[in-house]
Amino acid sequence: MDTSSSMATRPFSGGNGEAVATVAVQPVGDVLDPVQARSLAVRAAVVSARRQLLEAVESIRIDAGQTVGYHMAEDLDAAENVRMLLQNSRLSLPLANPEDKPDMMGSVTASISLYGQLAEHMLPSTIQFLSGIPPKLAGASQPVEEEQDPMALGMTPGAGYSGVVIDARGLDIEPALCPVVFDAGGVGVYGPFMVSRTLAVSQGVAAYSRTDEWVVVRSRVGESPLVVKAVSKARPTDPVISANDARLARAVLSRPGIGDKGRVVIVLDDAGTTEADSESAAVTAEAEPFVSTDLEE
Repeated sequence: MDTSSSMATRPFSGGNGEAVATVAVQPVGDVLDPVQARSLAVRAAVVSARRQLLEAVESIRIDAGQTVGYHMAEDLDAAENVRMLLQNSRLSLPLANPEDKPDMMGSVTASISLYGQLAEHMLPSTIQFLSGIPPKLAGASQPVEEEQDPMALGMTPGAGYSGVVIDARGLDIEPALCPVVFDAGGVGVYGPFMVSRTLAVSQGVAAYSRTDEWVVVRSRVGESPLVVKAVSKARPTDPVISANDARLARAVLSRPGIGDKGRVVIVLDDAGTTEADSESAAVTAEAEPFVSTDLEE
């Protein structure tokens, strides 16, 4: 049976933490009863959508070193629970088409939140949440920071900001359930070590957004976040920020209700965005009311 399909999966896009798979309903042959034929076609699309949803979830990175699929292979109980949840994922079914034309049979969409029950089984128990100990890359050293008088900034470091946005566009950063933001010296600035497992399960360590979703960004980090530009990536999932930006980011994240509440967004490129497009988008973003920083180069 041909169930050619299209799949859309942007698990972290918009901060909504959903995985989505959409499959076109294809007609079945050798079934004379049109009602039965449609029922079989929709059922086949549902099976295909949920299979693709499983593949999408398995491909999600937990961190730079492992995927959900790898964790499921190591933990059979977790794998069974993940599959059970996906078998009961939300479905959006096509409306009945009186004419049942092959090109008008609609599509089936299967979706599931990456938070809550699913996250409980996707996150390994070995992750050290809320340890307070920032990870260090091999050869990490604290870089010498340029001295800046806090009074010259017109404010106490960290005060007045409602969260932190890491602009990682142009770096091909891969979303992950437990990303780490590093400073230029290879020391962690933010990551699972700052938040509880309960928070990671309920809303994720960090939210991800695309260049055109600033309204959604504000829903996670508030109206006046500190926005810093990532200068490189330490690992596929982990952006690196400059020493001075890291200093101010640590001050913001250490304030009650900021770092411990996961008020962090990592901004990624839209699918298909080129590096030149990213630079152009960054210029546009700086014109946004909140996309600015008190530290200017």
